[in-house]
Amino acid sequence: MDKKCMHFTLLTLIVLITACSQSVEPDLVTLGRQNSLLYDRYNEDARNVIVKMNINATVEHQWLEQQDASYPSRSPDGAQVAYFVYEGTEVFSLWVADNLGKNARKIGGPYPFYAGNMAAEWSFDARYLAFRVSPDPHQALIYVVDADIGEEMEIVTGWDSAWSRQNNQLVVYTGSVLQVLDIETQVNHHLLDVYIPNPTNSLDWLLDQQTVLFLSDVRRWITGIYAVDVESHEVRLILPDDPDLSYRSLCCLKVSPNGEYVAFVVNSQSLSETASIATLMILNINNTEIFPVGYSISGPIAWSPDSNYIVFGSLKDEVGNPIGSWDLFLFSLNKRSVTRLTHDGAAPTGLTW
Repeated sequence: MDKKCMHFTLLTLIVLITACSQSVEPDLVTLGRQNSLLYDRYNEDARNVIVKMNINATVEHQWLEQQDASYPSRSPDGAQVAYFVYEGTEVFSLWVADNLGKNARKIGGPYPFYAGNMAAEWSFDARYLAFRVSPDPHQALIYVVDADIGEEMEIVTGWDSAWSRQNNQLVVYTGSVLQVLDIETQVNHHLLDVYIPNPTNSLDWLLDQQTVLFLSDVRRWITGIYAVDVESHEVRLILPDDPDLSYRSLCCLKVSPNGEYVAFVVNSQSLSETASIATLMILNINNTEIFPVGYSISGPIAWSPDSNYIVFGSLKDEVGNPIGSWDLFLFSLNKRSVTRLTHDGAAPTGLTW
C-alpha cells in the first residue's frame, strides 16, 4: 500500500475534502429508494419521529405518524422498515411498517437498552432481524426475530453482530470470540478468539460470503481492520499499522452494497499532533486506496443502494468550518464532493437508505 494513503493527518484531510454547491448533482436522479433517506429526529414537541427526505429536493416530511419512534432500518428489498418505539426509561419495542410508513405492527419487546440502542439489521432475504439488547451497562445479548411472525428465534450473548449478504448466517462478537450462527440450522460455529476494543458496528461481511471483516488492535492504542475466512479461519490485515500514529480508534464499519468499498470512522492522532479528530474514511477493497470523506463525524452513516453515495453526520461544513450542531452531508464517490443536506441540526440516531 502507498504509504501516503496511510498518513491521514489532519492537514491531509483538510486538503483532500472537496467543497461543492448546495444543490445535489443531477446524476443522483434515479428511480425508487435511491432518492429516499429515512432518519429519526426531534419534532417541535421534543418527541422522536422518523422523517423521509427526498435527496434531490432536500425536502423532508414525517414518514410515520407514530411518535417516540427511532432507529429506522430499511430491508434489503426496500419493502419494509424496522424501527424501535420508546416505551419507558431505556425500554423499547420493535416494530415493522411497509415502505410508505403504513401497516405498522409490533413484532417484539419491550427490550432494555441500558448500554445504548442500536438499529436492527435485516437478513439478506428480509426475513430476520438481529439487534443488541442490553439488560445493564455490563451485559449485552443479540436477539434474532422472525419478522414475518414476530417470533424470537435466537438469543445469544453478544455485543455486536452482522448478517451475511447471501445466506442467513450471523457473525456475533461475544466479548472475546467471533462465532457464526446459522439461523436455519441453529448451529453455532466458533470462528476466532479476538478482542474488539470498540464493538459498535465493528463487523461486516464481504460479498464472497466467505469473509468477515472485524476491528481489532494491531498494537496497543492502534486499531486495524482484519479479514477472516469463515472456512479456513485464515486472518489477514486489511488496514495495517501506521508508525506515524500514536493512537487510532475505529468504528462504524460498513461494506458498500456492491462490495467494492469499506467505509469506517477513524479517530486518530499522529506523533506530532496534540488532538485527534473523528474522520469518515473509505477503503477501496480492490486496490487498498484510502481517502477521507468528512471529519468531526457523529452519528450513523449509510450507503446508497448503488454504492455511489454515502450520507453521514458532521459538526463541520464542507470546508471544515464548525456549524454549531451537526447536520447531514452527502458524499459522491464518483466526484469526490460533499453536499450539505440539512441546516437545522438533524442529529439522527438512526439513518437508513
